[in-house]
Amino acid sequence: MKSVAELVEVQEKFSKGMFIRNDHHKGVKVVVSMGECGIAAGARDVLAAITQEVGKAGLEVQVSLSDCRGDCANEPMFEVLAPGKDKAIYTKVTPQKAGEIIRGLA
Repeated sequence: MKSVAELVEVQEKFSKGMFIRNDHHKGVKVVVSMGECGIAAGARDVLAAITQEVGKAGLEVQVSLSDCRGDCANEPMFEVLAPGKDKAIYTKVTPQKAGEIIRGLA
């Protein structure tokens, strides 16, 4: 890098299409449980499906991860927090079902 302008240009290039976590995000938040039991049950594939659908639809959805929720029998799971709505917790989710749920947020 030879200048600040060049650094800003590189940052903009790589951050296009990427929604960076913002704790003050006021839109929809999706929290994927990624404890050991969740990962063993397929949470990585669920997370991949969620991020893929968010990207395809161009949604401003904050996707974050949590540790074990203590409900191992119902993994993989994630919650959706939308302004003005009750928290929704989805359990025993497949990647296909996760995609359907995220498409429903559009």
